[in-house]
Amino acid sequence: MNLKLCEIHTTKRKGQYRWQFTVEADYNVPDQKEDIGRILSEQGQVLLDEFEQQENRGIAKGTIRFQMLYGTNQEHAMLECMEGTIPFEETVHLQGMTAKDEVMINPEIEDLTISAINSRKITLRLVLVLQCMVLEEATVEGASELENCDEIQCLYQTIPYTRTVTRKKDVFRLKEEIILPQSKPNICQMVWNQVSMNHLELRLADGVILLKGELELFALYYGEEEHIPVQTVTMQIPFEGNLDCPEGKGDMIGDILGELRDVSVMVRPDEDGEERKLELEGNLNLSIQIYEDCSVSLLSDLYSPQANVITEMTEIGYETLVMRNHAKVRVADRISLEKNLPNMLQICQVTGSVRIEEQQIVNQGIMVEGVILCQAIYVSDEDKNPIACVKGTVPFSYLIENHVNPEDTSILTPYLDSISGMVVGNHELEIKASVTLSSMVFASHKKQAMISMTVEPMDYERINKIPGMLGYIVKEGDTIWGIAKKYYTTIDSIRKINQLEQDELQAGRKLLIVKGC
Repeated sequence: MNLKLCEIHTTKRKGQYRWQFTVEADYNVPDQKEDIGRILSEQGQVLLDEFEQQENRGIAKGTIRFQMLYGTNQEHAMLECMEGTIPFEETVHLQGMTAKDEVMINPEIEDLTISAINSRKITLRLVLVLQCMVLEEATVEGASELENCDEIQCLYQTIPYTRTVTRKKDVFRLKEEIILPQSKPNICQMVWNQVSMNHLELRLADGVILLKGELELFALYYGEEEHIPVQTVTMQIPFEGNLDCPEGKGDMIGDILGELRDVSVMVRPDEDGEERKLELEGNLNLSIQIYEDCSVSLLSDLYSPQANVITEMTEIGYETLVMRNHAKVRVADRISLEKNLPNMLQICQVTGSVRIEEQQIVNQGIMVEGVILCQAIYVSDEDKNPIACVKGTVPFSYLIENHVNPEDTSILTPYLDSISGMVVGNHELEIKASVTLSSMVFASHKKQAMISMTVEPMDYERINKIPGMLGYIVKEGDTIWGIAKKYYTTIDSIRKINQLEQDELQAGRKLLIVKGC
């Protein structure tokens, strides 16, 4: 006789960490650019190039790309754009991490501020946040079957667990061509453009990931005619496609995150040779995690009425996915202009990002507190400064309803689905936004699993002290397995003699037990 062992592939979430540090740098205006008069808008993106793992810490290296829109200090203020990159290197302390662990890092920029030192030099300051999840992949063994031994009684337990099928990164290439509306003049000089992602849907199917969404392009440019002021254009470009994912199946659980990166917008001549075509290229960087709900049947106990069976047990740890939720939050609020800003005539573009301030597991689910960081570029009532920008924050709170425990591990990912603004009077902006809160909750479990057994001769002195036949009154918590093992009989014998139709026993029931049957 021998035990048949099976493997369980598990993931242990060793810890979630939020590491933040400040990046500051000075940057000179390139020689070919005009002097800075008034900074209007800025945007930044962090690229994590390398993460060197060590015991209890890691070294993060990367670059920060920034763009700045400003008005020149000429008599008739023109608009200019400048961009640059800033490298960074930071030691991140992650207690309990080893060099073999897997680390998932989500870098975010908070509180990006660019200010002018003088007309030819700026200082950039931001808070860089690294959201880190440390994972340990492990394989544990447990006995699933006892082969070639009919005399030994076997008790099985079913263990449901969530298996990580794959964890990887991939890129979906975006390439679109856009023709300016007929009402807009030809492009002479592109000043500023921003591309954002709206209504992104990522769905796992058999062997592929299905993608669907909308790109929103906003551009500021000067037309060919000098008397025409700066032009603005906003266009929505829907897209869809698929990406090969051979490990995935439609009935698996896909946790897929997408982030727009490396976007470029180039002006090209159209079929008539006029500068009216925009070529948009970019990458949708995907972080792909696929899970599968599994179960395994393991031996939890053995005994024999004719022999003494000794088992060796070990504790195994595993996790289950207990909650997956995509909650939609509608947010609305107003932002007032600061006194130094000109009045608003028309909104050109509103962009934003979501920041989670706090999340807490409560009795009803997960309470989320956050803000939307908003920025609106608008047409002002000043001829000298026709374009201006207003910034603000819109708070929100939401309860993701579900039954979770304080010791569970929750993973929350916010998405800004859409954002828009409307002028109220000429000094207030009404913001309306839609936020998706994607949450997953994992519970950790521990069970005893059998890894070996030995069979020794029966202790007949001990068994002879037990009567050959006795009456037994069921106590609270008794099981038919425990009674059969205690009195050296079999479950089938107890069932047959007592005419039991099910194994569940009611406290107070009287049973007849016959030893050795």
